Amino acid sequence: MAEVAESPPKLFISYRWSSPEHTEWVLGLATTLRSDGIDVKLDRWDLRPGHDALAFMEGMVTDESIQKVLLVCDRAYVERADNRSGGVGVEAQIISPKIYESTSQEKFAAILLELDDDGRPLLPTFLASRIYFDFTTEEAKAKNYEEIVRWVFDKPIDVRPPVGRPPKYLEAEARSPISIPKAISRGGLDRSAASKATALQALDAVASSAGNLVLDLKSEPDQPETVYQALLDTTPLREEVYNAFRVLLRSEDEKVFEAVHTFFEDVSKFSEHRPHSGVFSRLDNDVVKYFVNECFVGFVALSIAEGLYGPLSDFLVEPYYRPDHDGRTGKAVHYTEFRAHLESLEVRNQQKKLNRISLHADVIAETHQHSLVPLDRFSEADFILYVRGLLASNYKWYPVSGIWLSHTYGSLRIFARAQSGKFYNRISPLLFGRSASNLREALAPYVSGEQQVVRFDYETLPIARLMNLENLATTA
Repeated sequence: MAEVAESPPKLFISYRWSSPEHTEWVLGLATTLRSDGIDVKLDRWDLRPGHDALAFMEGMVTDESIQKVLLVCDRAYVERADNRSGGVGVEAQIISPKIYESTSQEKFAAILLELDDDGRPLLPTFLASRIYFDFTTEEAKAKNYEEIVRWVFDKPIDVRPPVGRPPKYLEAEARSPISIPKAISRGGLDRSAASKATALQALDAVASSAGNLVLDLKSEPDQPETVYQALLDTTPLREEVYNAFRVLLRSEDEKVFEAVHTFFEDVSKFSEHRPHSGVFSRLDNDVVKYFVNECFVGFVALSIAEGLYGPLSDFLVEPYYRPDHDGRTGKAVHYTEFRAHLESLEVRNQQKKLNRISLHADVIAETHQHSLVPLDRFSEADFILYVRGLLASNYKWYPVSGIWLSHTYGSLRIFARAQSGKFYNRISPLLFGRSASNLREALAPYVSGEQQVVRFDYETLPIARLMNLENLATTA
């Protein structure tokens, strides 16, 4: 049985015979619309000699089979419509109540041909708040003709996306191991001194309670799973810390780097926490290690996003004080201590036969879907820390999120921009002040394969491409 063809949508065009030129333009528009599959109803085609013109127009406006009505609004049309005179005035009287009926909300639209003396859209009063298609310039006509066709066919460019799953961090909020003042919120802080003070209070609250991130797993039957759930539970807390970081960085006070340095010094000491009883699991501190790593890479990413390359480079070379277990003495360590080797995730991966290359990288990707630090920004910062380790052996870094860069095709944002010599000079402090030529020379063994590059299963980090290495500082 032959398939019945779908009937084309019907469109009635209402206009005024303002001039022969205008009438011919409307005829051309109607012809083009018909060529694009729309059954256009127009008085010049459908109103026969002897027919009642007013009855025809009323029939077109009220006919249920006419899906759309397009009003071509030039100055003469607007004047007649507002004065309720002539055929256009009759149509206005018919259309006005229809416009406000819920069943007609999508049926009527206008073509805007002129602006009034104040530069505002010249439309009939009853259409002032309705959708219109701007045809006041040739450029606008070219752009908005397609919009008319899409409106008639109910095929808008911007289609409502499906509703996704709620972010994981919402599931974790009630279980967050540390609570901080409610005044801290993702969007509630600005550049004011009060917001800066609130952000500092938030970091102090997290640092003073960081011991809560240490788990007591000795009686847990499934230690890796307990750690995994606890890692996810830190996501809302991490976002609050990211928000505090962003506020401080935007305060234009370089002393905030000292406050952040103190924050990492205070929190990271729990990475090697040992209870006085001496009874602990080797996985007890994995959540602290994970949290510190997330916050540190996120801070680097936020600093780069704010363009604070010089202050960040100074921040990255300042050592941290790490107290000994007795708390009476300690030692100086670099940020490389914040690298996170999480044995609990490796054990979970094996026990549950998940066969993931890096469960840690999976967690990073999952929890940064709705983050203040998107995955691309996080991975970029992680990669820069890795490159610093290639350039200076005392800054060795393992870029866990680098796995998400191994399958990409282009360069990272910061290095694509660094094709400009001026921009490269701005970011060079992050690369120990090396010139572009010196950087290429230093990294040549890693590019050629003479020196080993970090691997993720069978994939390696394509350093030259990610860094846009050959093109760095080649333009003004």
